[in-house]
Amino acid sequence: MRFGHAVAPTELAGVPGVEEIAADGTTLRFRVLGDLDPVIKAIAAHQVLDLEVTRPTLEELFLTYYDGRAS
Repeated sequence: MRFGHAVAPTELAGVPGVEEIAADGTTLRFRVLGDLDPVIKAIAAHQVLDLEVTRPTLEELFLTYYDGRAS
């Protein structure tokens, strides 16, 4: 997500489902598990210039689901 100005990662730190937040200038990268609505509401006060949403691959879903629990 790219903003018109720098946004602190703490803006999303308490949002349910948001993890792995990384900031680089006016760009925030993060992972959302679940509903996007809380994320949209958290950033609504900021000027959003670009937003890219990518879905996890089947492999990523599989690895997340099993999370090393397979023996």
